[in-house]
Amino acid sequence: MTDLETILSWFQTGDMPTEEEFKETFSSFRLKNTKIPIAEVEKLESLLNSKINADDYVKDGKIRADKIEALGLTELIESSEKDISEFAENSDKYEFQQNDFIAIPDDEENFSLFIFKGGEKNSKSNYLPTGLTSIMISMVEGLQMVLDSKLSKPTEVGNYFINHNTNSGYRAINPTVNYLLFWNNTDFLSSDIYNNSGKYGIGTTTPSEMLHLNNGRIRAKAMVFDENSEILPYQITHNNKRYYGSDLTGTSRLFMYRDFADYKALWQSFTEPEKIEIKTLMNGGWTTNTMSVYISYPRFIKSNDPEPAFITLIGANLNLPPTSFTIEILNSSDTVVATIDNSHVSLTDSNKLNFWDNTLKLLPLGIYKIRLWNGAAYYIHNNAIEIKDIIDVVDLSDNVWTIKTYNDEPYDNINTLNDRVNISVDVDFANNMPNNGQAMISALSKSYVTNQDNFIINIGLTCTGTNPNNDNNLFPLGLTTTDTPNLFTDMLIWMGYSGSNYQINQIKSSVGGFFNVPISTEATLLIQKQGSNITVVLSVGTSIFVGYTIVDTSVLKNIYFKSLYFRNFNTNPNSISGAYIYKINSIIKY
Repeated sequence: MTDLETILSWFQTGDMPTEEEFKETFSSFRLKNTKIPIAEVEKLESLLNSKINADDYVKDGKIRADKIEALGLTELIESSEKDISEFAENSDKYEFQQNDFIAIPDDEENFSLFIFKGGEKNSKSNYLPTGLTSIMISMVEGLQMVLDSKLSKPTEVGNYFINHNTNSGYRAINPTVNYLLFWNNTDFLSSDIYNNSGKYGIGTTTPSEMLHLNNGRIRAKAMVFDENSEILPYQITHNNKRYYGSDLTGTSRLFMYRDFADYKALWQSFTEPEKIEIKTLMNGGWTTNTMSVYISYPRFIKSNDPEPAFITLIGANLNLPPTSFTIEILNSSDTVVATIDNSHVSLTDSNKLNFWDNTLKLLPLGIYKIRLWNGAAYYIHNNAIEIKDIIDVVDLSDNVWTIKTYNDEPYDNINTLNDRVNISVDVDFANNMPNNGQAMISALSKSYVTNQDNFIINIGLTCTGTNPNNDNNLFPLGLTTTDTPNLFTDMLIWMGYSGSNYQINQIKSSVGGFFNVPISTEATLLIQKQGSNITVVLSVGTSIFVGYTIVDTSVLKNIYFKSLYFRNFNTNPNSISGAYIYKINSIIKY
């Protein structure tokens, strides 16, 4: 094969090339459809033989394109530049590395191959010619298929990933700054998770904590807490085997307790009203307030009485839970001597409790206590009942009421029996006296007890018809030590009906002496005297009023019942109808 310089010398101006020179010239060139044996590619065969088994990478004397990368030539780079110098200047457009092939095209779709030996990519000297020039794609077996499998590089600057699916290609990745990515099975997109200086926000770009969910919830099978003693608003923490929750002020409270001592400390921290409220809830909603009994009536039971004993307890917080209560009778040693059958108990309201029993009369003579259990606590009422052979019940059959009227004029509308006074307004009488609050009439009983006796008196009041008091005219009944009838309220204690209120006076109590009650409501007054002390219980419907007073017992004085009716109308007496009835139910001395 003749070298190029010799051939060119044969074709200088004025030369006449010979047939042999023409033959040698054309024999020195390779037609483009002529395959190039590997042996004729400079150093290629020795290079292949030194590293790998050439038979695995060469077929029919040609390089197999599918083995180029396995030869250590990791990429075959197709250049758009027409010479290696231009390629080196624009090498930053391409991604390649040492030992990669660079294919430089010409205008006729042929290629010259160069190997990048490493170093600066923009230096032409780092690209070694392979000696293969004017190579067409078809001259390298499988090269066209390999080139077809290569992806066209994006034309715009940006971030891309290669999507190798049915149609392979570059896909842009353009997330919003600081947002984490997620894969939607097609593209990488911006998620709702935002990174702000190492803190992550979901739904917010200004997370205040390591992970901040804005207006969202967390759902998980479990959460594991590290030990944390800090206290911040709206925080749940775990410290020393306890969980804490804080409010908006940062005040931290336990909501999981380590042991019984923790629970006990919680209960001990409650106020008394809070403890009562919780105990009431645990008791089915029935009261667990401190029960109290002001008076039990009747206090005395006759031994071996043929009739059952009916007992009424009057006090506070007596609305015992129907399914969990007991009433027991205790002797002086606090031994239970009788238990009342629950079916014999009437749980009237919180201020009153009634029961009956047919065995109490069989107990030995003496004083007994009543113990109540409301499902949460006990209460003992001392000196509740006394079993006696003889009970001194006062006989009122010989009682006669002495009547006194204003100016001693006759008063037509008063009726008396031994144990009661029934009075209504006498219109003619009322119209003939001044409307100045003066009493119109009084009634005075005989004396059956003294100020030195111990006694229990049960009095009932009934108001019938329309409001007989109307404009606060007053009708009282009480106890007096004055033995002559008069029109004054010179009484130790009295109860009455004024306007729309029951009224009780001359006693001491932290509760007011008036009850707002509807017309025709009955009231009961219990007066119990023990020594110089008088306890008064006024029961109106479900309302209870309790008070007390002290009487002078140093000088013996008879006690009388006294009733008054006052003229204090602001309207015409003709418009008033109805009546008051006071009835002395019983007097027991002991």
